[in-house]
Amino acid sequence: MLLVLVATGYLFPLFGLFVASAYSLFLAGFLLAAFFKLELNELELLVFSVLASVLVSTHAVNALSFVFGYSRENLFLVFGLFSLLAFKRTSLPDFGKHKKILAYAALVFLFVLGVMAASTWKETPNGMANGGWNWSDFLVHVSFATTINAGIFPPQTPFFAGAPLVAHYFSDFHSAITAKAGGVFPAHIMLFEQALYAAVLFLSVFLLAEFLTRDRKTAALAAFLLLFAGGFGYLALADTQEPWLDAITKRSYDNNWDHETFKIPSVLGTGILTHRSTTIGFPVLVLVLLFFLRGLKNEKLLWAGGVLGGLMLPFGYHTFIALFVLLGLFFLVSGKWSSWKVFLPFALALPFALAAFGRGTGSFKVFLGWLAPKDPIGFVTFYVANFGLVFLAGLVGLLLLVKMKHKTLLASGMAAMFLIPNLFSFTPIEWDMNRFFSIMMLFAVIPAAAVLREVLGVRIFAADNSSRRKRIAVPSGFQTRIALLLGKWIGPATFSITIALSVLSPLLVSAWFVTSDLGALSKADMAAAEWISANTNAKDVFVTEAFINMPTDVAGRLRLLTFTPYVRNYTLDPTERENDLEKIYCGPGDESISLMKKHGAKYILHRGSPQCERPYTKDSRFEKVFAQDNVEIHGIKAT
Repeated sequence: MLLVLVATGYLFPLFGLFVASAYSLFLAGFLLAAFFKLELNELELLVFSVLASVLVSTHAVNALSFVFGYSRENLFLVFGLFSLLAFKRTSLPDFGKHKKILAYAALVFLFVLGVMAASTWKETPNGMANGGWNWSDFLVHVSFATTINAGIFPPQTPFFAGAPLVAHYFSDFHSAITAKAGGVFPAHIMLFEQALYAAVLFLSVFLLAEFLTRDRKTAALAAFLLLFAGGFGYLALADTQEPWLDAITKRSYDNNWDHETFKIPSVLGTGILTHRSTTIGFPVLVLVLLFFLRGLKNEKLLWAGGVLGGLMLPFGYHTFIALFVLLGLFFLVSGKWSSWKVFLPFALALPFALAAFGRGTGSFKVFLGWLAPKDPIGFVTFYVANFGLVFLAGLVGLLLLVKMKHKTLLASGMAAMFLIPNLFSFTPIEWDMNRFFSIMMLFAVIPAAAVLREVLGVRIFAADNSSRRKRIAVPSGFQTRIALLLGKWIGPATFSITIALSVLSPLLVSAWFVTSDLGALSKADMAAAEWISANTNAKDVFVTEAFINMPTDVAGRLRLLTFTPYVRNYTLDPTERENDLEKIYCGPGDESISLMKKHGAKYILHRGSPQCERPYTKDSRFEKVFAQDNVEIHGIKAT
């Protein structure tokens, strides 16, 4: 039956979109779990099925593409091979007893999808807009997918033609696979996946928190806080001279570059709405940690967690490093020496780790104190302002919840993720180390949720009690004294105020995404992209200005250079190409042709910059092949 489904998807591309989504987002992992008889409850099976499907299907397509080439035939061959795992009858689990927590996850999905759809890759009267941080980031990810689907395999860096692609790009590769199977453009697939991964992150945090607290309501609150809590960035509104509604549409109040204090984004602000590598890597990290803890009594889960960890590259390098460090800590703290087996499957990551290490060794440095002020008071104030009330509640929880299971693991995980960016940097742009702070919050929200529920005595998220076991214990008499002190109404009011002040900054950044309408590509740019796609070969290289958001990103063509800080962040040196670019645009025709041949370029795309006479436009060896508004494309004439 499944093989018939795969064959039908191959023959009919639109149905192929459904087949590719089904296999690469659920079926592959579900069949693997059944084949290896993993002992998982219904929610664990759901989360594992999604994450394992994404990781395994992408790696399988990548591996087979080196043998048979990257093609639709190869994709459906992979789906067909997965179908062979269903040689015995496998039924879908009954999710009925989890309907409430699944409803919360569905709300997370709809919220993120709504923000992404309203802000990213949307058509406006002036062209295509990408709101928020996606103005600068989204088309980078699109270019990874479009160049691969155009036939550039093994992948090259789209904005540095000729350089192998060494980046956390496999989430974009996964989107490319689905898009190629259905014959569609990958942008909207990316938006859907971003929302799906957010919902899976919510569920994975819920599962880990439930395992640690033995309380479903506390676990649900912890998952909510990880995704929607942030710091005090909204206080920067007090500094603006504009009307607040206008200010919200112009800048972020989560990670605010105009304010010295607020530099750390919330999980929602960048980890979910922008950083695709974090959006998929974070739930994998959480599930692997859960499998490690459960695997102390179930070796098969230990191996499953190790395999997921080994397959995390090159989905996300930051989350991979964080996971490896955290597993090492958990291994040492647990004292279960037989659990060393979890590290063996990490050998799967070696080819990608060595490629990144070989290119990025010069980026590693000691970087004390990250971007925080170096004086003690300023240092503490900076981090409190950026981490917010939930972080403080988490610290209180670690001190008060004396009988919380694996409390030492939570404390050591929080400390490690805080210390890494405050001691080292292994990215050319040090700010990118903030992703470890997002992971740190995982270890803060669980004790924070326990404090907010158990100490303040507030009942929230009326989930069923089917898995409720022993409640969290606090010091004897502590909760009674707090209850007497706060009274009947002050406790719930304090809880509500804490939640409101915690979620305000992430909600403001979501509003900024939706309302900012930052133009990414003009109508002329989109027309140029359409012309490039229809009239040039997949391996034709373009000269463009050294900036982000180019028609080539949409058309799936390589170019020589982009915004140079981006290039350096991929551990590439743009200096030579930056100089050559200026000479190609502004030097004599002979020099332009010579340098273009040096870099294998065939076309020059100009959108008004650089501003010079551009002698190549008057050289008979060039011909103008496209012109609309301020966008021109000249190509070297065939000889």
